[in-house]
Amino acid sequence: MDERRLGDRVHLLGWLKRRDDVEDILKFSNCFLLTSLWEGLPRALVEAFAAKLPAVAYATDGVKDILIEGETGFPVPPGDIEQAAQKILWLKANPEPAAQMGARGRKRIEKEFDIQEMVRLQETLYDKLVSEVPLKEHYIRHA
Repeated sequence: MDERRLGDRVHLLGWLKRRDDVEDILKFSNCFLLTSLWEGLPRALVEAFAAKLPAVAYATDGVKDILIEGETGFPVPPGDIEQAAQKILWLKANPEPAAQMGARGRKRIEKEFDIQEMVRLQETLYDKLVSEVPLKEHYIRHA
């Protein structure tokens, strides 16, 4: 950061167990960087998309499920700091495509994480599972 004179524009906040100012931090951000080496469903990435931020993230299993190359941001190989930095610099140099990526990220999570849709999908799954299991007498509890 010193080399590129970014110290006055890039803020590394570090890790804290709990923050109550995440929404404000994201509101004043231009992009989101996630360097976790292991992720299930990366909630922080979902929050970044909700804030319409394009993202650069290590391509772990959970990240690969929701971060689409060039559409919502850039997945990079875990540990590849140089490529992550290049992608962040690209986002800075290309504000309009970056904003479009952020908007697409927001649309993606609105569609995939809508509570009504998630409940509907869960009910559909339960219905399917129940219909596939034959009801046998020993499954029924007699009073």
